[in-house]
Amino acid sequence: MIEGRFNLQLTGNNRIIPSYALGQVRDNGGVILAQMTVTESAFPIENDSDWRGKWVIWRTFYSVAFHMAREFDVERFSSHNEPNHPASFIDPEPWLQRLRIASDAIQAAIEDVNALYDKDLTPRIKAPVSAGTVGAGHTDYGIPALASIDVDFRGAKPAGFQLFHTYAYQTYSSNLTTSARDFSTIDNDIRNTLPSHISPLPIAITEFNVHTGANYDAMIESSDTLSRAVRFGNIVRNYAAIGVNELFAFKFGLTSYNGNFPVQKNGMLFTDNVSQPFNHGSMTRSAEVYRLFNKGFGPGANILRHTVSGQGADRLQVMTSFNPTSNVISVFSVNESGSSQPMELDLTAFQVPNGNTAIIEDVSQWRSGVIRSVETINNGLLQPGNQPDQTVWLITIPVAPQTAADNQSTLHAIPASQGVMVRDGSFANVNLAGTDPVYARNHGANADERAAVFLQFDLPQDWNPDDLVLAVLNVPIAPLSAARIRYTLTFTALISTTGIPIPLPGTMPLPFARMCCQATKSGIVWSTALARSPIF
Repeated sequence: MIEGRFNLQLTGNNRIIPSYALGQVRDNGGVILAQMTVTESAFPIENDSDWRGKWVIWRTFYSVAFHMAREFDVERFSSHNEPNHPASFIDPEPWLQRLRIASDAIQAAIEDVNALYDKDLTPRIKAPVSAGTVGAGHTDYGIPALASIDVDFRGAKPAGFQLFHTYAYQTYSSNLTTSARDFSTIDNDIRNTLPSHISPLPIAITEFNVHTGANYDAMIESSDTLSRAVRFGNIVRNYAAIGVNELFAFKFGLTSYNGNFPVQKNGMLFTDNVSQPFNHGSMTRSAEVYRLFNKGFGPGANILRHTVSGQGADRLQVMTSFNPTSNVISVFSVNESGSSQPMELDLTAFQVPNGNTAIIEDVSQWRSGVIRSVETINNGLLQPGNQPDQTVWLITIPVAPQTAADNQSTLHAIPASQGVMVRDGSFANVNLAGTDPVYARNHGANADERAAVFLQFDLPQDWNPDDLVLAVLNVPIAPLSAARIRYTLTFTALISTTGIPIPLPGTMPLPFARMCCQATKSGIVWSTALARSPIF
């Protein structure tokens, strides 16, 4: 029954087929937080002796958690969204009772999935998932839950039991000072309230954005508006800087909406709200900002202390990290000051070799998350020039030497050896090898007009994939006619002499372009190729 429900289309604004959507998120390395709310009206508990009512709730949470853990490796769960919000209000005492039942069921389900399917999942339950920061959501729900975090649904205190593992709240404040102050208050309350044998909890913000969906619906701007995307970048940077451990931007897609505008404009991805399986496609500027931030400050990256000095330095809101596994420095810089600001990075403390190459990606009025420039480090300095107002930059700086012992660059320009276009709609099963010119484009209404391009680059036979440091797709543009632009494609590979790899930057600017080395040109068609090839 549970499996069947996951294969049904959800009704309402969020039109998805859960099994398909969750599988896509899992397969692309996404983190899933399952928010499950069982209302008092649908799942009543008459009194403390109503074990039947408690069992129905326990069974529901167990069944869903078991399925999601088994099928999609979900570890993160929460049991009631915004219990202090008028739209989903529940009194603190019954909320806490239900949290105890849900927590026991979820942790039992994950334990059983691990035992039955040889998985190694860890329960990561979040609470109270309240609306707002230090108000009633924190004092009436968060504090009591923290104080009794070692008490289970029977009222017992089993050894090693923990009701939840991450303190979570939801906020839409764009005031950076207020956000930092409220976070500090919550963090101190966690440390002062928890029983002495429980370690301080990490903190997650499980909903945030520049505006709520309702507020966006009252204005012309959206998450794709540059000023809102830049402000989003500053909010993300601020939350990470003050110590928030996990961030979940809300919401995922520009889903349909019955308001002043036909879509919910706080969504991050453009969405097909008409045709199954309701895919999410191109990214808004806010999503591109979020992608750049996660690229530089994801798992394994250590946030660095840095000094910003010089005239006008306070115009740039900067965050830096170092990833010891990839041996890469990342600099995330936001400028919403109203004027351009020169930038110079002093990297002498890292002893970055002269001649090393760094890349700058940006979200701005000119670009949406792609490479702005490739820069060279000289005498420990990187001088990328002026960062314009209303821009977000991510600067990626490999520390490993990028020149050979004879001081010759190991930068290789490799032209595409072949390419093929595939098209959707009536062409979905048609091989288009030999078509010239090829093009990549999207179309919201006509499937026949959707096209993707697959490119093949023949790498040197003696190269070691572990030595790849940077990979950039170069796309010079020249007018072909009034209606078309021809692209000359060159893949630039930078080979390290020390064998320390970094993740590929994924900066391909074509809308639907992919790198493909898995299939022959003569066998590629839309219906099968897009499902199996890796996004570069």
